Amino acid sequence: MFTKSNLTGIQNGQATPAEGGILNFTWMDNSTQANASATDVFCVVLYHEDGEEFFSYETESVRTAETAEVTLPGYMAGETVEAYAYFRNEGKTKACNSLYLGSQVII
Repeated sequence: MFTKSNLTGIQNGQATPAEGGILNFTWMDNSTQANASATDVFCVVLYHEDGEEFFSYETESVRTAETAEVTLPGYMAGETVEAYAYFRNEGKTKACNSLYLGSQVII
């Protein structure tokens, strides 16, 4: 777990690799639930165990977008990362509990 707070979490989050070192993320818009906002920002943390490195991305996608994409460096092709995601509020004062989205092989 990378973040823990009382912001409403990610609903039905998924990660899917795509060619070019891209990871696509999807979720359901739950911005009408308590402590959630349409402007909450989708963030990603990736851990590459073999390289002992972390990648952290604050995307431009908000909760209502239901999709985001991150592109990893070219040298990551064929490598496996552990994917985690979370929302943070617009003011950067709250975040939801991070969600583990599984092992992803970068293509």
